[in-house]
Amino acid sequence: ILPEDTIEDKVTEITLASYDEDGFLVDTQYYTDVGEVVIYLSRSGPNMLYALANMGDMTGSMPREAKDIGNLCYELDTYSAIAKNGMPMCCSMEASVSMKKPVIRLVRLLAKVRMRILHTSLSSASSSFLYAYNLCNVSAYVRQANRRLYPFSPAGSRALSSEDIMTESDYN
Repeated sequence: ILPEDTIEDKVTEITLASYDEDGFLVDTQYYTDVGEVVIYLSRSGPNMLYALANMGDMTGSMPREAKDIGNLCYELDTYSAIAKNGMPMCCSMEASVSMKKPVIRLVRLLAKVRMRILHTSLSSASSSFLYAYNLCNVSAYVRQANRRLYPFSPAGSRALSSEDIMTESDYN
C-alpha cells in the first residue's frame, strides 16, 4: 500500500502546541506548509512543545493542561491515509524564547513493514496442494498495526482490545 518513495520521512502537515512552565496551554498552530513554522511561547520560563505530523488538524484535540497530553488519541481509519499524508509522527521537547530556531525532530509512530511472498519456491506444487494446505495468499494483515495511537502516553500505543487494531487488509 505504501509507495516506494520516502513515505516514512514525508511530512505534509503539522500541529504544534506549547505549554508554559505551569503546564497550561499557550498556543496551538496547524500548518500544511511545514518548511518553517511559528508558535507562541510563554516568556516566563521553559515551555513544553508538542508536535504531531501527518494526522490532520489536531489543534482542537490538544488538552488545556500538559498533564493530560498522554490521553491524546489519534485514530487511523485506513492505510490510504498513510499513503496520502505520510506516517504519523510526533515530537515532544523543551523550548524557550531564547532558542533562535529549534529543530523539531519527529519520530514515526508506526513501523514500515514490507512482506515479500515468493511463490517461485512453491512452483513445483500443484494449486490443489496449495489450497489443501492453506498456502494460498488470499489476504495478509499486519496485526500489530494500531488503529488508536497515543503519541505522548508513557505506556505507548499498545493495543488493548481488538478495536485498537486495523482490520483492513493491506494485501489482496
